[in-house]
Amino acid sequence: ECSLLGYDMKNKKILFPENLQQAHETTLNAVKVAKDEIREREFKKGIKKVYDKPEFTDGHLLIRPAESIDELCEESKALCHCVRTYADKVCSSRCAILFVRKAEEPDLPYYTLELSPKGDIVQCRGNHNCDMTDDVKAFVKLWHETVVMKKKKGKAA
Repeated sequence: ECSLLGYDMKNKKILFPENLQQAHETTLNAVKVAKDEIREREFKKGIKKVYDKPEFTDGHLLIRPAESIDELCEESKALCHCVRTYADKVCSSRCAILFVRKAEEPDLPYYTLELSPKGDIVQCRGNHNCDMTDDVKAFVKLWHETVVMKKKKGKAA
């Protein structure tokens, strides 16, 4: 742990701490924090690699990329579905997770969308994995045609 954290391994206070258990707990926590920070950076890079657009809205609904692993966990808990398990897929750029919200309640989970690296909608699920309502389907179709497919056409040109 000390080596991973870049501590001076020649320092006797590092090698032989007065309270080994306390020193171990301290370094263990520091390693966890460092790993979590790396994972969050990977998450942000993974999202940007698959989907690098800002929030899109039609005035009634909005869609935006997830910003953190914690957000995935909160979304999963609020909507009673498994999106929290998608962090590794996002970190490795195998998908992007986007949140569909009502414009007047932008922080309240409504629907969760999985987007493939090719720009395909893999799934979009609401509370307890329910299917999209007609208005959400229409909005997602508009967003996909306006933002995602436009992006793909722009890359091909």
